[in-house]
Amino acid sequence: DPGADYWYWNLMTDQATDADCADFNTCRSFLYDLAVPGALPEPAEILVRVKGVSFGSHPIEVKMGDGTLLGTIQFSGNGAHEQLFAIPAGLLNSDVLALRLTALKPPSGSNSFYVDGFEVQYRRAYTADSDTVTYMADGPTSVAGYSSELLVTLDVTEPGSPARIIGGDIGPTGAGDFEFNAILPMGEFVTAAADGLLVPKSMELAEPSGLTE
Repeated sequence: DPGADYWYWNLMTDQATDADCADFNTCRSFLYDLAVPGALPEPAEILVRVKGVSFGSHPIEVKMGDGTLLGTIQFSGNGAHEQLFAIPAGLLNSDVLALRLTALKPPSGSNSFYVDGFEVQYRRAYTADSDTVTYMADGPTSVAGYSSELLVTLDVTEPGSPARIIGGDIGPTGAGDFEFNAILPMGEFVTAAADGLLVPKSMELAEPSGLTE
């Protein structure tokens, strides 16, 4: 398919050496640092996408960076494959998720495949500074630290055309502040106290251009 996306992270094979990995990005085992901004130490999920190169079986070990085994991928042939793994509570405790894939030796032949990508599903949490914060979101998101429950959230993924987000829940946290909770699409957002928003001093219509088709 000429219109397909053939970009892959790297090539994995049980035949690779450490020198191959350093020089050619063809590895037997590789540690990926995946950005997970605002991650909470709660249960999460990660989808691993791979594509076979050799026609035999593809056993792949999936571990967290600390050595915790999440499971093993097993598929055959040169087609695409994806598998979902549960991440136990407590393993997401920073803004980076370290994940190691290792190409295991198959019963016969070689094991070669491309790493096609990852999707991490987790709840994000942020804290406002002076009643405002700009943050990335993609799914369940919490933003706390507000002095008021009158909050405004804008999608600023396109800075020139911000869009107001309608919905979500606002309530007290029990720690004397207020929190905004919502399921947001992938993008960049700003949540701020309404009384802290800037208001333009004046507005006027732009002059018509006078251009005709």
